[in-house]
Amino acid sequence: MTATTLRPTTVGDRPRWLVALDLAAVLLLSVEGGMMAVEAGFGLAGVLAVAFVSSLGGGLVRDLVVQRHPPAALGSVVYPATALGGGLVAAFAHEPLAVLLPGTRAPFDAAALGLLCVAGAIIALDRHMSTLGAVLLGTVSAVGGGAIRDLLTGSLPVVLRHDVGAVATALGATVTVAALRCNAPRPVAAALGVVTCAALSLVATYLGWRLPPLT
Repeated sequence: MTATTLRPTTVGDRPRWLVALDLAAVLLLSVEGGMMAVEAGFGLAGVLAVAFVSSLGGGLVRDLVVQRHPPAALGSVVYPATALGGGLVAAFAHEPLAVLLPGTRAPFDAAALGLLCVAGAIIALDRHMSTLGAVLLGTVSAVGGGAIRDLLTGSLPVVLRHDVGAVATALGATVTVAALRCNAPRPVAAALGVVTCAALSLVATYLGWRLPPLT
């Protein structure tokens, strides 16, 4: 596909649908990160900071690795506005959200992980990274923000202990990359990756699957 055919459907150097995936994940993670900060007793500034870092941290790492300057989170007002908007929702609507989220947090998490791992993998391939590099970058994109969020709210990142989320994101990124290598249409490859990651994450959550400790 030539630059001419891409121009009407891109934002910056990314297709609009890929930007939409990224922003949807940012919104989901910012609301969840903000809620965790509220539960930890943070003030408004702290809630917004956690929402911002937890939703954009993985994307910042991703863009720095692929040498995208400036990173999407800093080069456009849309990304920080979405993250801070999610933080404000968490700050001022935490009571109704506290009732709603216990039953919906797992689907929120699964959807956000799927969206981010797919976006990270596709962006890595667009920057001519290897297959393994694209899978790794997709995984880091998805779990990086959550790890930072857990540290900021005073807990050991679950992804470093026993959470299956990292495995799910790695599998989702792998499916996406494999489908693209087989010349599948990009939206189809993205959908397969999101569904794979989200499905495994949800099954692991509801069935209580955990990675065993080494000791």
